[in-house]
This record gives sequence, C-alpha cells and structure tokens, in this order.
Amino acid sequence: MRHAALVLMFASAASAAPELRYTGIDQVKALAAETPAVGEARPVAGSDVITEAHILVQAGKDVLFGYADTPAQAAAAAAYWTAALKPAGVTVGAPEYKNNFFT
Repeated sequence: MRHAALVLMFASAASAAPELRYTGIDQVKALAAETPAVGEARPVAGSDVITEAHILVQAGKDVLFGYADTPAQAAAAAAYWTAALKPAGVTVGAPEYKNNFFT
C-alpha cells in the first residue's frame, strides 16, 4: 500500500511537470527560413551608432552605469542617454561620476 501511494504521488507530480520535446532539424530549418536576412534590417541613422567606448552602458534594475576616463566623457555619455531616454518617457536622474565609474 505504501508503495502504491508513492507511485501515485510521483505520477501526479510528473504529469504536472512541463512537457519536454525534441526539436528536430526540420523545425530548425523552418525557423531559419522565417528569420529575416541581415540586409533586411531597418537602416541605422548615423546618430544611432555608438563609436566611442565611454558611451556604452550596462543596465541594472533601475540604473544605467558605465566607465569613462574623464568627467567630460561621463558627461557626454549622460547627455547621449538622457537624449535617448527622455523622449521614451523614462525619468532620468542626475548623473554621478567617481573613480572612472558613472551612473
């Protein structure tokens, strides 16, 4: 009786688990056929291309942060991201720079 109860308990847990499926090569090929080619992407305006490393940022839960060699580079990054985020409705705080790190 005890073994039967365990079998039923594990059977119900297994039926509640998500189903794992094998993705076959035919399905992968079908997905690849639906993927747009690189040349079909929207054209990027010159101002959308980041060419300087200090403009790159990383995202935390509620903050952007990055690294810059000088306060001027940090200010340039803050100006770039403020101009990008404010029109999207994101509230932008005052930028801070200390020890080559800015938020």
